[in-house]
Amino acid sequence: MVDPPNPPAAKVPWYVAHPMRSLLLTILGFLAFGAVVFSVVAYTTLGRLKQSDPFQLALATAAGHPAVQSALGRPVEAGFFAAGFIDEAKDEAELTMRLRGPAGTGTVRAIAERFDPATTPATPARGGWRLVFLDVATFSDFGTQVVDIVNERPPTGVDLPEPTPAAKEKYGVGNEESGQP
Repeated sequence: MVDPPNPPAAKVPWYVAHPMRSLLLTILGFLAFGAVVFSVVAYTTLGRLKQSDPFQLALATAAGHPAVQSALGRPVEAGFFAAGFIDEAKDEAELTMRLRGPAGTGTVRAIAERFDPATTPATPARGGWRLVFLDVATFSDFGTQVVDIVNERPPTGVDLPEPTPAAKEKYGVGNEESGQP
């Protein structure tokens, strides 16, 4: 009796033919998926930040300031990236954004707080928010300059506790309230 011939081996797809190629394609697939997810989240987050009232108020105030317009040229527009936070519980916002114009670029730092609509704020307001600090660092053909627009409460960067009386005595720090050393 004659044995039947063996069936031909199934053709292996090109992406599985070599184990390293399969591993590499799997890793690249995960990286591509991660990049797409990251891009969507970043774009959505930036979009929400850029549509907020504090951002729009800071942008309009900075872009409309004559010193900024003369340093960067007209029109002054917001750059793509922005950073910061809006804390609805504390009614405050801190933002950083880039500006660009025909003659240069700039960086805006802004602090906004929610105000009582019954009072009239001294600074520009929008949507219940007012600026308490706004400056623009411009980088242009004329050099670098910082334009202070609103300076009611400048950022400190760090909230430090009050020194103890022993530390004041040791380091010679005076009591600023009474003016005594």
